Amino acid sequence: MLRRLLRSWRRISAPLKEVPVIRHVIFIYLKIVSLIRASLRFIWYEHIPRIAFLVLSVMVIGALVVLGLERHKNEQFQDMEDALWWAVITVTTTGYGDKYPITPWGRVVTGILIFTEMGLVSVFTATIASALTERRLKEARGLEQITTAGHLLICGWNPNAEGVIQNLVALGAHESGDIVMVNSLPEDQVQEIILRLQDVQLRYVHGDFALEGVLRKANVENAATVVIMADIAGGDRAKADERTILGTLTIKSINRDVKVCAQLLSKDNEQHLRRAGADEIVIVGEFTGFLIASAAQLPGLNSVVRELMVDQAGNSFHRIEIPEEFVGRTYLDLLLHFRREHGATLIGVVSEEKGMTMDEMLTDSAIDTFIRAKFAEAGKESLFQVGGGSQVRVNLPDDYQIGENDHAIVIMQGKAES
Repeated sequence: MLRRLLRSWRRISAPLKEVPVIRHVIFIYLKIVSLIRASLRFIWYEHIPRIAFLVLSVMVIGALVVLGLERHKNEQFQDMEDALWWAVITVTTTGYGDKYPITPWGRVVTGILIFTEMGLVSVFTATIASALTERRLKEARGLEQITTAGHLLICGWNPNAEGVIQNLVALGAHESGDIVMVNSLPEDQVQEIILRLQDVQLRYVHGDFALEGVLRKANVENAATVVIMADIAGGDRAKADERTILGTLTIKSINRDVKVCAQLLSKDNEQHLRRAGADEIVIVGEFTGFLIASAAQLPGLNSVVRELMVDQAGNSFHRIEIPEEFVGRTYLDLLLHFRREHGATLIGVVSEEKGMTMDEMLTDSAIDTFIRAKFAEAGKESLFQVGGGSQVRVNLPDDYQIGENDHAIVIMQGKAES
């Protein structure tokens, strides 16, 4: 039930996430819900309520027995409130001395209660300590269920993955949720990575990211973004793209709303990955030829590209929101606004286009009604969506009209406020 509520809240709040204040409020809300959920799961599955109930039951029974033995012989025990207070002080070995039994049988019951509760409380604290230790060990080995929401998944691993995480943090990805790695690296290697990136709050899930069970353990249902690296860490470079495509299909079948950014080794597999549902695709070495040629024939151009792509301290690309008052106005007006107000150079816009759902595509005809019913029987009607995604327009004419779904791509120094 809580998972469905989180999923519904993510869909409702998606348009509001573009506002910085609302985005942070949503993030805090999801963190609180995830913390409560994780705490309740931990308490319930470790049998802590049962042990606590046993401790309280013995304490109440002891209080009732001592009250019956002392009530008419000891002024310190007038009602159940006095007896419960005495039981709490006795069990916790606080020993205020304001209430104590004076009858022989009352003292016998007190002794039995003390030794019984000492054992039960020891079991209670040992259970909590053992459960916490086991949970830490499972987290270190990547076997713990991820319960956070709005997080970012890094699936697969290669030599560039560590740099990707560092750049994601530099671009503010860590402000909107935790970063969770999903891969099959050896435990010692994972610990070395976490140690090197100790300034980043990294979580880890061990396993093959193409498997549904592993993805569910990483809580892909409530993830905000998934980055799939070309998984060549295991040495099987030939099948890396196949696993990327299979992983994308699995992720989208579980959570069609999550944004998937995937890395490919071969451009020949790009169309297959797009059919699998990837939102953004990066091909390894796609710009290498251009960079080498420009370094040889166009002196200076390679340095410009390097600063824009690598140097976070200098000028770099940013995607930022367009003020509402510029919707419907011209590209030239927006260009002058960013230049005057932010010292930024507008180079283009990205238009977010929404895909068509099954209900929008099908009519009320008999055939379409039959198709809709078959998808409903298979439980796949919510996964059916065509089109959509991002469309980039660069160096637009001055009279281009800014749309409500447009986002600005600018070059500016420092970190832009989205």
